[in-house]
Amino acid sequence: MLTRADLKGRKTTNACHLNLGGKGSAWLFGIDGVPRLSVYDHYDKKAGRTTRTWGVDGKSVRDLDAALGVLNGEMTLEEAMAQGQAEQVQRPKK
Repeated sequence: MLTRADLKGRKTTNACHLNLGGKGSAWLFGIDGVPRLSVYDHYDKKAGRTTRTWGVDGKSVRDLDAALGVLNGEMTLEEAMAQGQAEQVQRPKK
């Protein structure tokens, strides 16, 4: 059973930097010892902030808790992906 504490202190693997031109840049990397888990850090120049997206088997999930739930067998990948999409739709427009 994987927890947040298990991931703390692990090295990142297979890091790849992506230059997104005027929109910013991003890093895509994996976590040592957990081959199905991936992390995507995106710096948005326009907003001036970095966002972190977690993924399992190359599919984006809503957060780290959902990713750990999939890896631990507590939820399916489809459920974790659907929860993230539902939250995006419910966000109010500025």
